[in-house]
Amino acid sequence: MNFIEKYCVRIAALAGIVAFIPILGAGFVYDDLELLRDNLSLRRWSFLWEGFLQPMWDMAADPRKQAGGFYRPVGTGAFTLLWHIGGGAAWVFHAASLLFHAACSAGVARIAIALGWRPFTACVAGVLFALHGAHVEPVAWASSLTYLLATFFSLLAVEKFLQEKAWVCATFLGLAMLSQELALGIWLLCFAASFLQPNSLRQALPLLVVGCFVWLLRASAFDSFAAGLDHRLTWYGFELREHPLLEEIALSMELVGRYLAFLIWPWPHAPFHPLRISLELSDWERWLPAALGLISSLAAFGIWVLRGRKNQSLFWGLGFLFAGLVPVLKTSSLGQFPFEERFAYLASTGFSLLLAKALTSEVRHLSAKPLLILLLSLHTASIWATTPYWSTEEKLFEWASTASPKAMISHTERGRVFLTQAQLFDEGSRERYELANKAELAFADGLAINPDEWFVSVIDRHNGNIGLANAFMVQGDQETANSIFLQILGRWPSSPEGHSGVGFTETTLAERELKNGMESEAFSRLDRAIGHFSSALEFGPHLIEATYGRGIALALKGEYEKATLDLESCFKSRPADFRYAMALASAQFELNQRFFALKTWEAHLAANPLSPESKEIQRTIQFLRQGK
Repeated sequence: MNFIEKYCVRIAALAGIVAFIPILGAGFVYDDLELLRDNLSLRRWSFLWEGFLQPMWDMAADPRKQAGGFYRPVGTGAFTLLWHIGGGAAWVFHAASLLFHAACSAGVARIAIALGWRPFTACVAGVLFALHGAHVEPVAWASSLTYLLATFFSLLAVEKFLQEKAWVCATFLGLAMLSQELALGIWLLCFAASFLQPNSLRQALPLLVVGCFVWLLRASAFDSFAAGLDHRLTWYGFELREHPLLEEIALSMELVGRYLAFLIWPWPHAPFHPLRISLELSDWERWLPAALGLISSLAAFGIWVLRGRKNQSLFWGLGFLFAGLVPVLKTSSLGQFPFEERFAYLASTGFSLLLAKALTSEVRHLSAKPLLILLLSLHTASIWATTPYWSTEEKLFEWASTASPKAMISHTERGRVFLTQAQLFDEGSRERYELANKAELAFADGLAINPDEWFVSVIDRHNGNIGLANAFMVQGDQETANSIFLQILGRWPSSPEGHSGVGFTETTLAERELKNGMESEAFSRLDRAIGHFSSALEFGPHLIEATYGRGIALALKGEYEKATLDLESCFKSRPADFRYAMALASAQFELNQRFFALKTWEAHLAANPLSPESKEIQRTIQFLRQGK
């Protein structure tokens, strides 16, 4: 590239950085907590290559989330590297998202230059992508880095394809497909394009080799020749209707239409877009968007076939736009929210190319300038108005409860945030009770959603009931909480959270009985609590709180040696948690293991030097040292 072309590419990258630079101050939200903040797998350097040996969600602690055909080892490797670079700090992950969005913006401009466009037109394409309002979720949400990586490598691959560097192109496409499944459509696009070239075999062979290699990696990880592509993540109930196949096709076409509309007009934003399952094929709200999506797809395919070979800009613009949406055609793999804004990120590269070419053509060059400025202004406003919602969990779920009121997860996650805040206050305090009461109302709002009208997953229904019981428990109403937990076990007998909840309510009630001198009743209750905690760990070994609860119950019974085993396990996994340190050190002190209690407090202070209890801990350490 010459100087002017390089300058235009840099402008596109800079626009991407300026638009989203506020995300550097954001924290972890939603899936970030499990995937990034609390994920012990990322803390092992070996996970840089271990991610190639297993599906993505197998690294999660909760086995119920080990579903779907998600295989993203390049993405998990990037998460591992970022965790070690920043010690788990959120800003490092957000900085990576910011840089890759800038790189993708530059990549769009580079594709335009490779197609022979004028520098100004290429710059407009890159800036349109950089400032596109549909990009808030994938850029501002740290867990969506895989979408940015897939787009980045896909753009590099197509640029190398245009330069006839077949093996380099195939390598980048391999990295893209190992980052996120969305890139599969771009592989299909390049494979089809290779047969339009004079040296078709030379272009197609590397793509075929890399495609087979990626398939073999996936097949090995899923232990199936289907390579995880046969996995069904969600059942929407269409199979119970008269024409299940037509229902699936209608939903796919509806999604294509909605994504195209959202790329044109990225308002309004919402973090969760619930699926209305009560709609029938005869309802206009179902067939009209499906018809528009089908007509748009057929028209675009016709233009692509008839004119794309002679017009490379049209070929790659339409190709990126629709190839990026190929994965949404398999609706069973999309999860409970088949329309998600991050799914449009790769497809928006094609939209930006087509729009830039249309707005800056020789005929409309001058007259389109006001329209271009207006579009960029509206899209930038869309970014700036929505990005702040992704900065904290409080803002995200407060917004979600109003923007997506029919999505149960909006309310259950909002309730979880209230409960987390409530537990920062002392028991019996007004603040604790008020926050727990807000949580109770949030969980009740979620449970009030009609599952016959809106899609609600079994896990969300379960979590809503668990959250409601926890809200009563934090408010101090252990009897009501215990009753709800037992009802949950009646519906979901293998629920680890249900068993753990019963264990905690029984333990709290036992503490009251011990204070009132009812030792026999308390010990019977503690035995029941220990049994439920053990059941919770049998059904969910990942549930560290159940291990902690069993340790507390054993300590209350005076079985400190057994309690220490559980509490040590908790403390080793999270040495910065004050509760785990306090419980373990207390048990060690009761066993007269003052030296080990001292080491526990020292390790906790080293892991959490800014702990609010640091002064009290220092005094405890001094006391233990003097008593040695």
